[in-house]
Amino acid sequence: MCAARNASPMDDETLSPAAPSPAPAAAPGSKAMRRIERRQDRAEWMILLAVLLLVSLAAIVPAYQERDALIQRERERLDAATQVMEQDLVRMLEGADRAIHSVRSQLASWRQRSDGTALAAQQLKAFADAMPGVRSMLLLDATGVSIAVGANERIQLPAHIDASDTLAFQDARREADPNLLIVSAPYRTKGGAWTISLARAVRGPNGGFDGLVVAVIDPEELKLLLASTRVVDDQFAAVVHGRGGLIVIEPSDRGIEGESMAQPGTFFSRHMASGQPVSVLQGESPASHWEERIMALRTVQPLALQMNQPLVVLDGRNTNAVLAPWTRLMRSRVVELLLGWACGTVALALWQRSRRQARRELLEQVRQMDQVFDSPLSHLAILDLDGRCVRLSAAWHRTMGWSTDALTGQSMRPYVHPDDHPALDAARLALASSGSVSDFHFRMRDTAGAYRELMAQGVVLNDLIYMDMRDVTDERRGRRELKALNAQLQDINAELEGKNRQLQAQERALLELSLRDALTGVANRRRFDEALHAEWRHGVRERQPLSLIMLDIDHFKDFNDCYGHLAGDSCLRAVASTLQDGVHRPRDLLARFGGEEFAVLLPNTDATGAHVLAEELRQRVEVLHIAHDRSAVATVVTLSLGIKTLVPDESSSITELLSGADAALYLAKQRGRNRVSVAEC
Repeated sequence: MCAARNASPMDDETLSPAAPSPAPAAAPGSKAMRRIERRQDRAEWMILLAVLLLVSLAAIVPAYQERDALIQRERERLDAATQVMEQDLVRMLEGADRAIHSVRSQLASWRQRSDGTALAAQQLKAFADAMPGVRSMLLLDATGVSIAVGANERIQLPAHIDASDTLAFQDARREADPNLLIVSAPYRTKGGAWTISLARAVRGPNGGFDGLVVAVIDPEELKLLLASTRVVDDQFAAVVHGRGGLIVIEPSDRGIEGESMAQPGTFFSRHMASGQPVSVLQGESPASHWEERIMALRTVQPLALQMNQPLVVLDGRNTNAVLAPWTRLMRSRVVELLLGWACGTVALALWQRSRRQARRELLEQVRQMDQVFDSPLSHLAILDLDGRCVRLSAAWHRTMGWSTDALTGQSMRPYVHPDDHPALDAARLALASSGSVSDFHFRMRDTAGAYRELMAQGVVLNDLIYMDMRDVTDERRGRRELKALNAQLQDINAELEGKNRQLQAQERALLELSLRDALTGVANRRRFDEALHAEWRHGVRERQPLSLIMLDIDHFKDFNDCYGHLAGDSCLRAVASTLQDGVHRPRDLLARFGGEEFAVLLPNTDATGAHVLAEELRQRVEVLHIAHDRSAVATVVTLSLGIKTLVPDESSSITELLSGADAALYLAKQRGRNRVSVAEC
């Protein structure tokens, strides 16, 4: 590059020509070189394709693994929900069966008294009022005619009932074994609701069939049981008779009660055909109009009850609804991958295009170096070792406005942009040390005073410096525009990442909502079950006591009947808020167990501490002074509480803790309600 001798200390040094370079293996522009270039292009495309495929697999494979994990978690959740439903249903059946046994054991004494029928009716009504799952009880003679009838206050039954022509009585008479608990097929009551009845046969003095003791299950309580397990709108739950009759379903628009589920290909038929007590199935079914679902089914037939027919509880969801969050996330990932593929393809294509263009230009310059030096197409310059111009090609006149002999014998340094002088000196040093320079970028002023961007390369041969330069003004402008485009694409990617983070935050919020009871705001049954299992495992490890308080609002059904369901909901919220204020420790958990029943889980708490807290909770609710004119206990809303304390180990179980607290709650109710009862160890 030309430079004045007084412009740089290097101007006083004499440049020595570099040693000649070895001949290249393939001459530029030859067929061999073109084959090498094509192989290089193909290799770059293969590498890009491999990288994009690996990135795509890294994004898609974990996504589908998460899809499978999401399905599996939902299957486990539905199975846990049916387990809870089974436990609640078994408690309901056991309670009804105990009442039937109690009535049957008193028959002999009633028959010996003149007022025995009245006593029987009174006892039947007491059982129907006391047990939430029973709407009425009947004592039938051998012909199916009622001897005594008792129903809760919401049901009005005639004093005389003839059930001889009903399918339930005929089935029970055929199953005359007094040891069997006879579960009737679903039937419609006079009020239009579908239900079932439980019955045990009564033997006469001669040992023959002498009648039935019947307990009619309350369908509303079954619906409450099912509703307590629903945590999302598309979830549905049902109780089905062992022969396929649909007893109740929640929500009611998901099926027709009384309809047979024992059709070929249905989930129910597949479950019963498997012979397994528990099934978690996925697929399509004619009963769901071929809509893909995930459904957990559990057969309920406790051995202790000796039921002649099982019941089946089921809980299910639409598969598409389960996968909706995953589908949204997957769509965003696909968009990101498509953008990545597009950017990578465009970038490589532009890069190869630019490189091919550079190679073509270099080939043209080399080929025309000696033949067309005076061509107006090439910016060629020959300098002496002192940096003075010896010759310029005609292209300088076309681009810069100079004639071919305008700068002969002069330095070109004054025409170089002042900011590029350090780079000019560095190029001179490179020529002096290695005999060549390449990719030297600088700006040079033309005759009009405007600066053009040039890219130069040169070599020292025979005491002369041969320079080849090209105008890259437009190319640099294009690269800057491409850089701006890449910046815009990065902004788009950042925006997509922000939206992904928002979706993830929404998913976390939905998960938090799924663990809260919608009415009261306290933990729901699902959250309670998770915490109970976790604290049980912690108690086993640490050998620390675990206490459970089961509490129930006294005569809450009467409260609803008196003040209406809206007032009942307000009462539940007020009681839940007061109870939550009384539960202080971080690991203590208050949960809505079902209906008007709540549970308080107390880790590392013995029976004394649990009793103190239970009494405090009872007093907190009583001093709320929520009016309850229908209560037989007080004029305000009160609680009955049952406590069970265990030190978890291998010999005890969660069921024992739950059953103990439930039994203590039942004892508190028997002793007059509005009190705390502790289960015996």
